[in-house]
Amino acid sequence: MPITEPRLSTLLERVDSNYALVNAAGKRARQLNSYRRAGGSVFSDETPPMVASDSTHELSVALEEIAQGKLLVKEPQRGRKGSSAVK
Repeated sequence: MPITEPRLSTLLERVDSNYALVNAAGKRARQLNSYRRAGGSVFSDETPPMVASDSTHELSVALEEIAQGKLLVKEPQRGRKGSSAVK
């Protein structure tokens, strides 16, 4: 089933490139997965979901967070190795 919400055009308004979007959403989805595996404990090192979502898929929640501006995506400086920073 394809993801229809949030719209790709909305997501791309929040990031500099498709590459940054994929990296940030994947990293955040892994964080959400770790949080849920820990049972949603307040003692978990990961941040809980920042949006109310009907989705049970971590990637969908991550994309919703980006679309709503809850997750800021910064492109790394040119010449430096590494992926996009998620804050």
